[in-house]
Amino acid sequence: MFSLALILAVALPLASPPSTACASDFGPDWARSEDPLRDVYAAGIAWADFLDRVQTNQRRALWDANWESGQVPEDLLARARAAGGPWRILAITDPACSDSVNTVPYLAHLAEALPSIEIRIVSALLGRPWMEAHRSPDGRASTPTVLLLDEDYTLRGCWIEQPQGMAAFWLDVVARGTMTAEVGRKMAWYAEDAGRSTLEEFIEVMEAAHAGTPICPGMEATR
Repeated sequence: MFSLALILAVALPLASPPSTACASDFGPDWARSEDPLRDVYAAGIAWADFLDRVQTNQRRALWDANWESGQVPEDLLARARAAGGPWRILAITDPACSDSVNTVPYLAHLAEALPSIEIRIVSALLGRPWMEAHRSPDGRASTPTVLLLDEDYTLRGCWIEQPQGMAAFWLDVVARGTMTAEVGRKMAWYAEDAGRSTLEEFIEVMEAAHAGTPICPGMEATR
């Protein structure tokens, strides 16, 4: 069981400067319980509480803007509604991460729109074992790492870091080490996409889970 002090330490956003690459290397692994995903989900915080705690130097203005302007298009909402459930979304998130701020608010809108979906947010400190197990295509433990859990808190799918359209050019940028110089291009892509790709890909994860063909890199290793 988690102590109150531990839950608060890992659930509250950390005061860190905005980053352009969202690999996270901080925080020790925590001792696994008999039902770790249930426990880590219970230690998470609701979306509204998370948003309220994001600080100014953690891209607060952009978190607010993406939440206030975000929506789930009707065609995607219909697909999500047909994808069974109930589902629990566990978003492992660093509030300063440029990928998190441009993706997680739209997943929160999906959870708000459908009673069959709930979302909780945890820090990279608490979620690190799952970040390590489910890595980005270039092998990084990254935020956001978004897990899809069923009503029994069993992992049924996951979505890692950023949409494929973003990864198509950004992974090369990370490999070259030119993230700071090209972050404007990244943010422009996200602004134009307005969450559409994130929602499409995560709903595909839901649909695959509903069909019994889960999408989640590294999932076999954690079963």
